[in-house]
Amino acid sequence: SLNNEQFQNVSEYEGIYYLKNKASGQYLQLNTDRYTYQQSFSGSETQQWLIQQSGGSYLIRPVSSTLSGVLG
Repeated sequence: SLNNEQFQNVSEYEGIYYLKNKASGQYLQLNTDRYTYQQSFSGSETQQWLIQQSGGSYLIRPVSSTLSGVLG
């Protein structure tokens, strides 16, 4: 569960972020079934996230699914 875990941005390139769990040292990743899990850093598109402000909150979208829609 990601409820109690803290993630930090470790890199940014043109609005793309890699999200690293401070406790485990692993990165948030999206699998082919569109579920998230933690994995060692690979730099793959499945570990890249777009963070956009939307009103008073932020949207976090996986880069690997932006062409096929937003997770929801």
